[in-house]
Amino acid sequence: MSKETQIKYFVYIRKSSDREDAQMLSLQAQKRELKSFIKRTGIKVAGGFEESASAYKK
Repeated sequence: MSKETQIKYFVYIRKSSDREDAQMLSLQAQKRELKSFIKRTGIKVAGGFEESASAYKK
């Protein structure tokens, strides 16, 4: 694929719970994993979105 037509990706990380035991990876850990994946694969990232919210209703 030429540079002009190379696919660009948008990354999304989310921490869905305030409880540490309910969420496997923190936002920081997810960022580290994504950076490593991007470096290994050479994909191009156009942007990203980060969300930290709980769906739990009291």
